[in-house]
Amino acid sequence: MNLYVLVEDSGSGKRVYKAWFKLLFPFHSEVDSVGEVTHNNYYLISGHGYPSYLDRIPKALSDIRDHGNIQHFIVCIDAEDSPRTEKLREIQEIAAACPQIASLHIVVHDCCLETWFLGHSEMMRRNPHSVRLCEYKRHYDVSRRDPELMNCIESSDVKAQFHYRYLKEMLSEQQLIYTKYSPGPVSQKPYFDALIQRYKTTNHIATFGEFIDICTRISSQTR
Repeated sequence: MNLYVLVEDSGSGKRVYKAWFKLLFPFHSEVDSVGEVTHNNYYLISGHGYPSYLDRIPKALSDIRDHGNIQHFIVCIDAEDSPRTEKLREIQEIAAACPQIASLHIVVHDCCLETWFLGHSEMMRRNPHSVRLCEYKRHYDVSRRDPELMNCIESSDVKAQFHYRYLKEMLSEQQLIYTKYSPGPVSQKPYFDALIQRYKTTNHIATFGEFIDICTRISSQTR
């Protein structure tokens, strides 16, 4: 079984998903072009952000149609400050206008990938040293409350940017570095396993759970 994966950006998103797909699909191999897809492969590309990824979807569906041996098309994007239903409908409408021969799976991060990464409970110190992290934790303790429900500390802030800053502060407290182009620990198996455990025990980061469920169903079909 073969997969075509479109992720929103070429920064942390592409790097993290590449690492996670190796864990989720251990019997699959990544290829560098759609033409190399043969058996148990996945081809993963970046949509280069919003709205550019919208233009990439018809091209991806055309690739899938022309290739003829790709069974699943997975699209992973951020909701940011928009309702998830709006993002889902936007992609569904584009896909509906194109001939489809692969199963379409849409994953909308609520609100961004960094929101999911905030779900590692043990990364938050009980008594942080950072003044800024203390302020963030007082505002909303992501180790106890669902990161996907966290609003900005300032009403004028952009939600995704605030979640990004919160994550950087939380990891910095652990002497870990996270940037858009060097996601570091979040792409590694222990961190990934901790996010799965958070979802399974609390039902927090529910859109991450949706992603895991999609991949588990697809992986179970592998022969």
